[in-house]
Amino acid sequence: MVIVARQGEKARKYAQLQYSPFTYVDRLLPALKAATRSRPAVLTALGIGRNLGRLGMTAGDPAVERLDAACVALLGESFREVLTEKNDMESAYE
Repeated sequence: MVIVARQGEKARKYAQLQYSPFTYVDRLLPALKAATRSRPAVLTALGIGRNLGRLGMTAGDPAVERLDAACVALLGESFREVLTEKNDMESAYE
C-alpha cells in the first residue's frame, strides 16, 4: 500500500508540474515565436502553391522542384513544410 501511495504522489506532482498554467505558457511562447518567424514563408508558399495549381503544375514538375529549392534557400525549411502538408498543390488554398 505504501508503494502505491508513493507512486500516486509522484504522479500527482508530475501532473501538477506538466499541466500547470506556467508550464503551458513556457511551452506556448516559443511556439508562437516560431510561428511568427515562419509567417513570410507560409504566405509565400500559399501564394505560389495556389498559382502553380491553377497552372496545372504538380509537385513532380522540374520547374516546381527548382522553384521549391530556391524558396527554401531564401525562406528556410518552413516554406517546404507548408507545401508538403498538402497532397497536391492544386487543392492547396482554393
